[in-house]
Amino acid sequence: NTAYLYYNGVGPKLETTSNGILINGAANLENDGSNITVGGLGINETIFHRGDANTAMDFFTDTINFRTAGANRLRIQSTGVVNIGDTTASSLNDRLLQIGKTDRSATYLELRSSTSGVVGLVLSDGTSGDAGYRGTIEYTHNDDNMFFKTAATERLRINNEGAISVQSVLTGNTALAYLKN
Repeated sequence: NTAYLYYNGVGPKLETTSNGILINGAANLENDGSNITVGGLGINETIFHRGDANTAMDFFTDTINFRTAGANRLRIQSTGVVNIGDTTASSLNDRLLQIGKTDRSATYLELRSSTSGVVGLVLSDGTSGDAGYRGTIEYTHNDDNMFFKTAATERLRINNEGAISVQSVLTGNTALAYLKN
């Protein structure tokens, strides 16, 4: 059986089949032939995959939770805190990104680039100029060197042989300290 929904006598605006569809409130559906665009759709609590009900996105009061294999994997708290791997926020309110869980023996954060690329961690206190990269930890894959910068200036380098240079690049006696085993 097929049912049609009309609005002000114009339609059909929505068609249902024996599988059914339920809409609470208003929804704007547009079909361009290959995609259905939904605008203003309200759901009660959970969006899940019909073939895999233990993979879902849950909506609680001011919180969004993502599950795979029935376990919570990522949560965005009402405070803006993002938890990955755990849903318990730290009691310290300055932790906006929390990765890992106390029952794991190891947790890693992987940053990946090409064999000639650079990966790093950037610490900033602004969004323009060098305020966007006041402190950095960088790894360059093309020469396998690691750099540490403060005040947007390189302060420490470990080269691919394990030699450490402080304050300057490895250019002999221009470094404040040069250590090598």
